[in-house]
Amino acid sequence: MTKIVPPAFITHSEEQLDKGYDPKVAQGLMQFLKPYYGRMLFALVLMTIVTAASVSGPYFVKLAIDEGVNASDAAALRNIALAYLLVSVVQLGFNYWRVRIMARVGQHVLYDVRTAMFVHLQRLSLSFYNRYSVGRVITRVINDVGTLREFITWAVLAIVRNLLGIIGTLVAMLALNFKLSLLTFTVLPVMIWATMLFRKAARRNYRKVRAAVSWTNSVLAENVNGVRVVQAFSRQRRNHETFSGYVNRYFLETSLDAARVASLFTPVIDVLGALATALVVYVGGTAVLGESITAGVLIAFVLYIDRFFEPIRDLSRRFDTLQSTMAGGERILELLKTPIEVRDEENAREMGAITGAVRFENVSFHYSDDPALVLDRINLDVKPGETVALVGETGAGKTTIVSCWRASTTRRRVACS
Repeated sequence: MTKIVPPAFITHSEEQLDKGYDPKVAQGLMQFLKPYYGRMLFALVLMTIVTAASVSGPYFVKLAIDEGVNASDAAALRNIALAYLLVSVVQLGFNYWRVRIMARVGQHVLYDVRTAMFVHLQRLSLSFYNRYSVGRVITRVINDVGTLREFITWAVLAIVRNLLGIIGTLVAMLALNFKLSLLTFTVLPVMIWATMLFRKAARRNYRKVRAAVSWTNSVLAENVNGVRVVQAFSRQRRNHETFSGYVNRYFLETSLDAARVASLFTPVIDVLGALATALVVYVGGTAVLGESITAGVLIAFVLYIDRFFEPIRDLSRRFDTLQSTMAGGERILELLKTPIEVRDEENAREMGAITGAVRFENVSFHYSDDPALVLDRINLDVKPGETVALVGETGAGKTTIVSCWRASTTRRRVACS
């Protein structure tokens, strides 16, 4: 099968914006978070409480086995179970509160960013829209801004939660049994190596997926906007073959490649976690038989192993979200920093009421990248109610005259001179 390659301008753009963590991009995006720092800080406090409650779970199991079951103390077992239930209820309530706060913050940030982008797009000169297709602009406003919501709502505090979970679980494991902790950590070098390989492959595949998204949106927008031309020239079948055979096929292939890499990483981490669990069960079981540790310690330790590796797996998955946010953030900031080429002059006068007359007096015009004049001292006077037909060969300036008239009605005094 022939390898499908998207247009060079799209792939080049994706490669330029395919970065890992970029402090400049992060700093630029933080300006949209400033109004919500207080809420995010409160959500962080709630997350710390939730993480502490989660880490305490296996320890309650250890107490229930050692002080309740093994000691044949029904009252102690009941009290420990009630305490565990109370902690779980607190964890549930605080976690719901935290998710609700961050969901609202994410939606408000999304609203602020899209509003800022829309306002800026309204002010950009027409030359910008000559360089960028409608599909690419829509991709930036919809898709790239959408990546921010997922990162702000879930990924930011999820990364903090995972780090707190790893630290808390690590302290609990070391406190329970130092030897079994070291035994668990023997698989970490292999896990780190596998994670680095996954990040490299995920980054490469993610770049291709982003190119596929841009290409697909561009083709869709061009076909929808030009549907009259498509139908007038009976290009439906040809456009369908191009979209399904190349554009959409490339999107499918890149998405499957990315899914294949993701589906391989999780089983590898699960196998390493299972290996660590098997080693702990064997060595810890031998210690229980030798009565050097209690059965409660062994069971709690096995539970902690799963809680130790789960945040590591989640952090690896969050890398893709971080990658998406950095690329999307780069695009958003690039759009917001695009200079407005046509501005009102400082001494420009406000245009009065339009009476319907159109008058051009020595109007000249040329494109910024071509000094050749398209319009050379054009004079035109159209009375209200009068109809004027512009006739000429392609490139003679018919559309430019109309564009200059439209620019004049929007008070863009320097569009034509």
